[in-house]
Amino acid sequence: MKKIFALALTLVVAAASAASAAPIWSVKPAGNAPNSTYSFYIDGDNLNGTFDTVFFQTKAITGTFLNNNSGAVAGVPRPAGDQFTYPNRMVTADPLDFPGGLGLTQVGLVNTAQELSYTAGKLGGTVSTGNEPSGDLFLGNVNTTAGGGGTFQIQLITGGNIVYDTGILNFPIPEPATFALAGLGLVGVVAAGRRRA
Repeated sequence: MKKIFALALTLVVAAASAASAAPIWSVKPAGNAPNSTYSFYIDGDNLNGTFDTVFFQTKAITGTFLNNNSGAVAGVPRPAGDQFTYPNRMVTADPLDFPGGLGLTQVGLVNTAQELSYTAGKLGGTVSTGNEPSGDLFLGNVNTTAGGGGTFQIQLITGGNIVYDTGILNFPIPEPATFALAGLGLVGVVAAGRRRA
């Protein structure tokens, strides 16, 4: 019983910590049934202007990625949240053609039913997300089959050295409140068990 109580307490503390120490990445669901669309973002935060390359990868675990396309509609980069799977073309867009384009060089683009990934960098320069809305650079969008999900990883790189790495994370991302509720539920189970004993 003490172990279960300790686990529940750990979940509550972890949820509180996650809420107060927000990561510099985010995954935002678009909520378009029957399928699900997720948009991935990175906020360079205090690393802005110090990294020159971004690596982004997401892989399907349950279900597949649907409606794979170039990320452009008649040559214009798609915004986040459309019901397609695509990289953000504003990452590579020439700012003279599309104001706000980053003009990065992209290599290794994979856009299949199982994976969306690429590496993009600024040759002889650095990258900043500071001019993006809320400082969040949209990296890519996946449209999954109903109930689908997967993993994602984002790395910021300077001169070939990784300066930030999300690690491999799962999506959809449970809200911190979900962890807190799970922890409180375990506390309730422990309390109910003690009353019976």
